[in-house]
Amino acid sequence: MPHILNTASNLLGLCFFVVTYLKTTGYTDTLIDKLVGVNAILFALCCLFSFLSMRSKNEEKVYKYELVADYLFFVGILIFVAIIMASWLRLF
Repeated sequence: MPHILNTASNLLGLCFFVVTYLKTTGYTDTLIDKLVGVNAILFALCCLFSFLSMRSKNEEKVYKYELVADYLFFVGILIFVAIIMASWLRLF
């Protein structure tokens, strides 16, 4: 069964890169900075629950962990889309 652990960890790395870039260029205390930080937390939790689903022996827990990881991943992607659209429309 495929897991989203690899993709979530890649997006977590992207969040760290963007946060570091924003901090070095002086764009701290902006809405984008805060949203990317929230995304980093979401993708870290997504990685955790995806890992737990791979390691769990109980099929019911596997399903629950995967469902939580999927929802966290989906919310993180929605936040990225909102950041991109807002930046494109120059709302920030």
